[in-house]
Amino acid sequence: MQRLCEPAWGLPGSSARVAAWRRIAWLAAWLAMIGLQESLRTGFGLGLWLGVPLLLIAEIGLR
Repeated sequence: MQRLCEPAWGLPGSSARVAAWRRIAWLAAWLAMIGLQESLRTGFGLGLWLGVPLLLIAEIGLR
């Protein structure tokens, strides 16, 4: 999909080395999000009033 979209938007392609690091970084961020999800949901012990917005911001940032 990336190879199809890059020429369509006029974006330069990335090297294989950079692409590999992006995949590793994305996987690390995804695993960190899984590990932090409960703490974010409870607002680090302060309640749902803080936890829900924190979780929403983190989920949007991950995408």
